[in-house]
Amino acid sequence: MTAGTTEAYYVYGIVSAGAPADVVREAGMGQAVEVVTDGPVAALVELVDPDRPLGRRRDLVAHSTVLNTMALHGPVLPMRFGSVVQDRPTLVDELLIPQREHFVDLLEQVQGKVQFTLRARYVLDTVLAEVVTAEPEIAELRRRTADLPEDATHYERIRLGELVSRAVDRRRRDDAHEILVRLQPQVLDHVVREVSGMDSLAELAFLVDVERQEALEQEAEVLAAELDGRARLSLVGPMALYDFVPEQ
Repeated sequence: MTAGTTEAYYVYGIVSAGAPADVVREAGMGQAVEVVTDGPVAALVELVDPDRPLGRRRDLVAHSTVLNTMALHGPVLPMRFGSVVQDRPTLVDELLIPQREHFVDLLEQVQGKVQFTLRARYVLDTVLAEVVTAEPEIAELRRRTADLPEDATHYERIRLGELVSRAVDRRRRDDAHEILVRLQPQVLDHVVREVSGMDSLAELAFLVDVERQEALEQEAEVLAAELDGRARLSLVGPMALYDFVPEQ
């Protein structure tokens, strides 16, 4: 940013020329969101104070809200959070013009597609009970350590924790695979995200044709009902294609 600059433009994403800016006009960080067009492509932007640091929760929410709302009305290529240019000429000359063909190709590729994200978490008490029932060594160690002081069973408790963790990991791999197998017929592509925490089962990003969106939602509802009491599923979307196009 040039010293002395008094205004700048926050860039949310790239869209096709003619995209309906009115649907996101009031969804930004405080100023009106607008479209700056060059030929067949355009940038979703908002006037911002170049001296105000970005990163407030409100900024993050605005970034995703603008992109996800626009994704309901046509293809959008998300920009990396925090992308700012100093003025309109810079936006056009250094972003839109040099990458025009690249943006056109990507926008054509993602036309009619949206992203959904599925998060699954175990009902931990239920899964741990399954593990104890299915694993005799775990059941025996649990019985032996249940009524004894921790100091007297220190190493047995370490061993018990290791066995339980491995058993849950095995179930997590199998259960996550089954979830993917059930939902994969409704999607074009998927990304498996890394999860952490004993109760985390899976986090999957799906690339979905808008014509298959309802089928995916229905199948996810059926699956959630089948897993009720053992795992909780949450399907979020439609949203912009964060996991399926490179950040611009």
